[in-house]
Amino acid sequence: MAKPISAVTRASTLRVLGLSCLTLVLSMSLGLLSTARAAVKTWGGATSGNWGTGSNWSGGSPVDGDDLVFPVPASRFTTTNNISGLNLRSITFAGSNYVHRGNSITLTNGITANNASRTNIIEFAIQLDAAQSFNCLNAAATLAINGVISGAGDLTKIGLGTLTFGGSADNTYTGDTIVNAGILQLAKSAGWAIQHGSLTIGDGMGGSHADIVRYTGASGSMILVGVAITVNGFRVAGFEWTQ
Repeated sequence: MAKPISAVTRASTLRVLGLSCLTLVLSMSLGLLSTARAAVKTWGGATSGNWGTGSNWSGGSPVDGDDLVFPVPASRFTTTNNISGLNLRSITFAGSNYVHRGNSITLTNGITANNASRTNIIEFAIQLDAAQSFNCLNAAATLAINGVISGAGDLTKIGLGTLTFGGSADNTYTGDTIVNAGILQLAKSAGWAIQHGSLTIGDGMGGSHADIVRYTGASGSMILVGVAITVNGFRVAGFEWTQ
Protein backbone atom coordinates (compact mmCIF):
# COMPACT_ATOMS: atom_id res chain seq x y z
CA MET A 1 0.00 0.00 0.00
CA ALA A 2 1.43 3.39 -1.04
CA LYS A 3 2.30 5.72 1.79
CA PRO A 4 0.68 9.17 1.78
CA ILE A 5 3.00 12.05 0.91
CA SER A 6 3.61 14.20 3.93
CA ALA A 7 2.89 17.93 3.96
CA VAL A 8 6.61 18.62 4.29
CA THR A 9 7.42 16.51 1.24
CA ARG A 10 4.66 18.18 -0.81
CA ALA A 11 5.92 21.62 0.19
CA SER A 12 9.53 20.73 -0.72
CA THR A 13 8.43 19.34 -4.07
CA LEU A 14 6.40 22.45 -4.85
CA ARG A 15 9.33 24.66 -3.90
CA VAL A 16 11.65 22.73 -6.23
CA LEU A 17 9.11 22.88 -9.06
CA GLY A 18 8.59 26.57 -8.42
CA LEU A 19 12.31 27.30 -8.54
CA SER A 20 12.69 25.25 -11.73
CA CYS A 21 9.87 27.17 -13.42
CA LEU A 22 11.31 30.49 -12.24
CA THR A 23 14.76 29.53 -13.54
CA LEU A 24 13.26 28.58 -16.90
CA VAL A 25 11.30 31.83 -17.17
CA LEU A 26 14.35 33.90 -16.22
CA SER A 27 16.56 32.03 -18.71
CA MET A 28 14.05 32.58 -21.50
CA SER A 29 13.67 36.25 -20.58
CA LEU A 30 17.41 36.82 -20.49
CA GLY A 31 17.76 35.05 -23.82
CA LEU A 32 15.13 37.28 -25.37
CA LEU A 33 16.77 40.37 -23.88
CA SER A 34 20.22 39.47 -25.19
CA THR A 35 18.75 38.79 -28.65
CA ALA A 36 16.79 42.04 -28.71
CA ARG A 37 19.58 44.26 -27.49
CA ALA A 38 21.50 44.51 -30.76
CA ALA A 39 20.12 47.23 -33.06
CA VAL A 40 20.95 50.09 -35.42
CA LYS A 41 22.23 53.07 -33.43
CA THR A 42 22.47 56.47 -35.15
CA TRP A 43 24.87 59.12 -33.86
CA GLY A 44 23.70 62.61 -32.97
CA GLY A 45 26.30 63.89 -30.53
CA ALA A 46 23.84 66.15 -28.74
CA THR A 47 25.49 65.93 -25.31
CA SER A 48 29.18 65.15 -25.87
CA GLY A 49 31.56 63.27 -28.11
CA ASN A 50 31.45 60.10 -26.00
CA TRP A 51 29.97 56.88 -27.34
CA GLY A 52 29.00 55.76 -23.83
CA THR A 53 26.54 58.62 -23.33
CA GLY A 54 23.10 57.35 -24.32
CA SER A 55 21.70 60.78 -25.24
CA ASN A 56 24.27 61.06 -28.04
CA TRP A 57 22.49 58.28 -29.96
CA SER A 58 19.06 57.38 -31.19
CA GLY A 59 18.39 54.12 -29.39
CA GLY A 60 20.93 54.57 -26.61
CA SER A 61 24.62 53.75 -26.29
CA PRO A 62 26.09 50.98 -28.47
CA VAL A 63 26.14 47.40 -27.23
CA ASP A 64 27.61 44.23 -28.69
CA GLY A 65 26.17 43.32 -32.08
CA ASP A 66 25.03 46.82 -33.00
CA ASP A 67 25.25 48.49 -36.40
CA LEU A 68 26.44 52.10 -35.99
CA VAL A 69 25.43 54.88 -38.39
CA PHE A 70 27.08 58.30 -38.58
CA PRO A 71 24.75 60.61 -40.54
CA VAL A 72 25.23 63.81 -42.52
CA PRO A 73 23.82 66.08 -39.79
CA ALA A 74 25.36 65.79 -36.32
CA SER A 75 26.17 68.08 -33.41
CA ARG A 76 29.70 66.70 -33.07
CA PHE A 77 31.98 65.02 -35.60
CA THR A 78 34.95 64.21 -33.33
CA THR A 79 33.97 61.25 -31.16
CA THR A 80 35.53 59.04 -28.50
CA ASN A 81 34.72 55.39 -28.02
CA ASN A 82 34.84 55.24 -24.22
CA ILE A 83 33.22 51.78 -24.13
CA SER A 84 35.60 48.91 -23.38
CA GLY A 85 35.45 45.62 -25.29
CA LEU A 86 32.78 46.69 -27.80
CA ASN A 87 31.95 44.06 -30.44
CA LEU A 88 30.18 45.71 -33.35
CA ARG A 89 28.52 44.27 -36.41
CA SER A 90 29.19 47.19 -38.75
CA ILE A 91 29.91 50.92 -39.09
CA THR A 92 28.32 53.09 -41.79
CA PHE A 93 29.23 56.67 -42.64
CA ALA A 94 26.58 58.71 -44.44
CA GLY A 95 28.31 61.99 -43.57
CA SER A 96 31.94 63.07 -43.75
CA ASN A 97 34.56 64.80 -41.56
CA TYR A 98 34.15 62.33 -38.70
CA VAL A 99 37.16 61.49 -36.53
CA HIS A 100 36.71 58.49 -34.23
CA ARG A 101 39.13 57.95 -31.33
CA GLY A 102 39.29 55.92 -28.15
CA ASN A 103 39.04 52.24 -27.26
CA SER A 104 39.48 49.43 -29.75
CA ILE A 105 36.52 47.58 -31.26
CA THR A 106 35.88 44.15 -32.74
CA LEU A 107 34.09 44.07 -36.09
CA THR A 108 32.32 41.31 -38.03
CA ASN A 109 30.54 42.91 -41.01
CA GLY A 110 32.78 45.70 -42.21
CA ILE A 111 32.69 49.44 -42.77
CA THR A 112 30.73 51.33 -45.42
CA ALA A 113 31.48 54.96 -46.29
CA ASN A 114 28.62 56.34 -48.40
CA ASN A 115 29.70 59.99 -48.16
CA ALA A 116 29.93 61.70 -51.55
CA SER A 117 33.31 63.36 -50.87
CA ARG A 118 35.89 64.29 -48.22
CA THR A 119 37.27 62.05 -45.49
CA ASN A 120 36.30 60.02 -42.45
CA ILE A 121 39.04 58.92 -40.05
CA ILE A 122 39.15 56.03 -37.57
CA GLU A 123 42.03 56.25 -35.11
CA PHE A 124 41.18 53.40 -32.75
CA ALA A 125 42.27 49.79 -33.29
CA ILE A 126 39.98 47.36 -35.13
CA GLN A 127 40.00 43.59 -34.70
CA LEU A 128 38.53 41.65 -37.64
CA ASP A 129 36.47 38.72 -36.32
CA ALA A 130 35.42 37.54 -39.78
CA ALA A 131 36.19 38.09 -43.45
CA GLN A 132 34.62 41.42 -44.41
CA SER A 133 34.60 44.37 -46.80
CA PHE A 134 35.59 47.99 -46.32
CA ASN A 135 33.53 49.92 -48.85
CA CYS A 136 34.39 53.51 -49.77
CA LEU A 137 31.62 53.99 -52.28
CA ASN A 138 32.33 57.24 -54.10
CA ALA A 139 35.47 58.21 -56.03
CA ALA A 140 35.88 61.57 -54.25
CA ALA A 141 35.67 60.07 -50.76
CA THR A 142 38.37 58.68 -48.45
CA LEU A 143 38.15 56.35 -45.47
CA ALA A 144 41.34 56.50 -43.37
CA ILE A 145 42.10 53.73 -40.86
CA ASN A 146 44.94 55.00 -38.65
CA GLY A 147 44.59 52.47 -35.85
CA VAL A 148 46.01 48.95 -35.88
CA ILE A 149 43.99 46.39 -37.83
CA SER A 150 44.28 42.95 -36.22
CA GLY A 151 42.40 39.66 -36.27
CA ALA A 152 42.15 36.69 -38.60
CA GLY A 153 39.63 37.75 -41.25
CA ASP A 154 40.28 38.63 -44.88
CA LEU A 155 39.88 42.33 -45.77
CA THR A 156 38.36 43.23 -49.14
CA LYS A 157 38.44 46.82 -50.44
CA ILE A 158 35.42 47.68 -52.60
CA GLY A 159 33.90 50.94 -53.86
CA LEU A 160 35.39 53.61 -56.13
CA GLY A 161 36.87 55.72 -53.31
CA THR A 162 40.14 55.51 -51.35
CA LEU A 163 40.81 53.34 -48.31
CA THR A 164 43.95 54.52 -46.47
CA PHE A 165 46.03 52.50 -44.03
CA GLY A 166 47.73 55.20 -41.93
CA GLY A 167 49.26 55.61 -38.49
CA SER A 168 52.64 54.47 -37.25
CA ALA A 169 52.03 50.96 -35.86
CA ASP A 170 52.01 47.60 -37.66
CA ASN A 171 48.77 46.16 -38.91
CA THR A 172 48.73 42.57 -37.66
CA TYR A 173 45.68 40.97 -39.24
CA THR A 174 46.55 37.57 -40.68
CA GLY A 175 43.95 37.28 -43.45
CA ASP A 176 44.34 38.08 -47.12
CA THR A 177 43.97 41.59 -48.56
CA ILE A 178 41.90 41.94 -51.73
CA VAL A 179 41.43 45.15 -53.71
CA ASN A 180 38.40 44.71 -55.96
CA ALA A 181 37.64 48.38 -56.67
CA GLY A 182 39.07 51.84 -56.11
CA ILE A 183 42.31 52.66 -54.31
CA LEU A 184 44.05 51.14 -51.29
CA GLN A 185 46.56 53.74 -50.15
CA LEU A 186 49.42 52.61 -47.92
CA ALA A 187 50.30 55.76 -45.99
CA LYS A 188 51.89 54.66 -42.71
CA SER A 189 54.63 56.85 -41.29
CA ALA A 190 56.24 53.69 -39.88
CA GLY A 191 55.50 50.00 -39.66
CA TRP A 192 53.89 47.38 -41.88
CA ALA A 193 50.59 48.10 -43.60
CA ILE A 194 50.32 44.48 -44.81
CA GLN A 195 52.50 41.78 -43.30
CA HIS A 196 50.47 38.56 -43.49
CA GLY A 197 48.40 36.62 -45.98
CA SER A 198 48.41 37.56 -49.65
CA LEU A 199 47.61 40.73 -51.59
CA THR A 200 45.40 40.50 -54.67
CA ILE A 201 44.87 43.62 -56.77
CA GLY A 202 42.04 43.59 -59.28
CA ASP A 203 39.15 41.27 -59.99
CA GLY A 204 39.48 41.51 -63.77
CA MET A 205 36.52 43.89 -63.96
CA GLY A 206 36.15 47.65 -64.26
CA GLY A 207 38.77 48.27 -66.93
CA SER A 208 42.23 49.85 -66.77
CA HIS A 209 43.23 51.57 -63.50
CA ALA A 210 40.05 50.40 -61.78
CA ASP A 211 41.91 48.83 -58.85
CA ILE A 212 45.04 50.44 -57.39
CA VAL A 213 47.39 49.91 -54.45
CA ARG A 214 49.46 53.05 -53.91
CA TYR A 215 52.42 53.87 -51.64
CA THR A 216 52.26 57.39 -50.21
CA GLY A 217 53.63 57.04 -46.67
CA ALA A 218 57.05 57.81 -45.24
CA SER A 219 57.65 54.19 -44.30
CA GLY A 220 59.65 52.24 -46.85
CA SER A 221 58.34 48.94 -45.46
CA MET A 222 54.66 48.90 -46.28
CA ILE A 223 54.34 45.28 -47.41
CA LEU A 224 56.39 42.58 -45.70
CA VAL A 225 58.63 40.47 -47.90
CA GLY A 226 56.91 37.12 -48.23
CA VAL A 227 53.41 38.50 -48.83
CA ALA A 228 52.43 37.04 -52.21
CA ILE A 229 51.20 39.77 -54.57
CA THR A 230 48.92 39.02 -57.50
CA VAL A 231 48.00 41.80 -59.93
CA ASN A 232 45.29 41.00 -62.44
CA GLY A 233 46.39 43.34 -65.24
CA PHE A 234 49.87 44.53 -64.29
CA ARG A 235 51.33 48.01 -64.43
CA VAL A 236 53.93 49.60 -62.17
CA ALA A 237 54.46 53.36 -61.83
CA GLY A 238 56.78 54.24 -58.99
CA PHE A 239 55.38 52.40 -55.99
CA GLU A 240 51.94 51.92 -57.50
CA TRP A 241 50.43 48.60 -58.54
CA THR A 242 47.45 49.03 -60.81
CA GLN A 243 45.03 46.74 -62.56
